[in-house]
Amino acid sequence: METRSANFRFVAAIWGLSIEEEVEIAPGLMLLPFDHLPDSEVKRWLVGRAIPWPLHAWYSTGFFGRPGAALVRTVTNFPYVGNLEEAMRCIEKLEEDLRAPLYFLQAAVAGQPLAVGAWFEYEDPDLELGERVGSFSWFLPEVVPSITQLVTVDTVSLKREADLLRDLVPDVRSKLLRSMERFVLSQCRRNAGDRALDLVLAFETAVSGGKGDNSPVNWRIAVRTAQMLGGTLEQRKETRRVVSQLGGFRNGIVHGGALKAHEQKELEENLLRSSLIYRQLLRSFLSLGTAPDWSALELQPTSDKDLSL
Repeated sequence: METRSANFRFVAAIWGLSIEEEVEIAPGLMLLPFDHLPDSEVKRWLVGRAIPWPLHAWYSTGFFGRPGAALVRTVTNFPYVGNLEEAMRCIEKLEEDLRAPLYFLQAAVAGQPLAVGAWFEYEDPDLELGERVGSFSWFLPEVVPSITQLVTVDTVSLKREADLLRDLVPDVRSKLLRSMERFVLSQCRRNAGDRALDLVLAFETAVSGGKGDNSPVNWRIAVRTAQMLGGTLEQRKETRRVVSQLGGFRNGIVHGGALKAHEQKELEENLLRSSLIYRQLLRSFLSLGTAPDWSALELQPTSDKDLSL
């Protein structure tokens, strides 16, 4: 009864992503396999609710499998007895700070939406006076996704890209996170046309800025993306063609055009390729560490090194 503060864990279970060992993806924020979480009331509750189903890793808030990973942040000297308002401000800050890492994990790492359920608990279970299941809350994209698979990620690559994101110039990092949010929404949409609209916005947000921002959107996102990715001239021309085609589909949809059957198939194929290109674009930004001089990049030759895998 004399305890006034104690170590406190903020935990977020993740569906759609699998990892084999613990890795720090931001200062004090650890990503680890779900099974490595300490035993707790909420963990037992989630495992008991999990429904093994090969078609979906997560379908809805009431129908989901076993999580593949979890994010954990430990807070020292969290209030135990004392100012409730201070404790709630700390929890709200922890929840808000979770959003940027989640955009990064979804867009740059997994390449698909993730479902996240979070709760908080004291490290010492003897300090728990009430049940924590009631504190469990979902963190989902604006459009609720349907997650069919667990994407296994490499911890070495993940750590490298997380460090690069943290070291980005702040305004570039902020812009990329907004772009990632749009990419996630594009992967959540059921309708192919809606997916195209959000994906074009993701590209446009990522490559906006600098001189030439008054140029046509389709030209700008296609040329700047191709130049950022680089490669041989033929590879850059193909990148430009795919992204430009995506923009063309977007224009047709915005202006009320109806897609024919063969165009619908072409759009589905383009969405797959454009999504892969977008993730390569993110890696280019992370490697560069800042935004380029777009007016120079649009004109200068890039390496003719073959970038095919």
